Amino acid sequence: FRRVLFRSTQDVRVDASFVYEGPQGEWRLSVDPCPDGEVPAASSLLHQVVDFPLEALDLPVRLSGRRPGETIRTRTHGRRKVHDMMIDARIPRRARSAWPLLRTGDRLLWVPGLAVAEDVESVSNVEGLPRVRFVWSHRPL
Repeated sequence: FRRVLFRSTQDVRVDASFVYEGPQGEWRLSVDPCPDGEVPAASSLLHQVVDFPLEALDLPVRLSGRRPGETIRTRTHGRRKVHDMMIDARIPRRARSAWPLLRTGDRLLWVPGLAVAEDVESVSNVEGLPRVRFVWSHRPL
């Protein structure tokens, strides 16, 4: 699947949401263009909230499935294959190909529930930057 969430900075001002229902359950992603308060510290494979600085989002921002051999660089684990992360998290094989990934421009930004790209994660807590909040939840069947 592929879904463009927003194409321009004007689109970011409008709340967007995406719901995907498949044989493995329901995935839900919502976008808050003007988040208030801090990001909740708790996150899990089934629920995560992240804020990204608006300037870090190369447009368009889109959701899509994983690509063979795809990697993401995180602060805690360095560069890792998305496939290996999903295996380590014990995500069922049938759910891996349908797991939505957030991309900005040509780079992988976020693997919901598992990893946030290092270059974006390091600036997400800077005060005063315009930011966009993404809320991810998954309800398995």
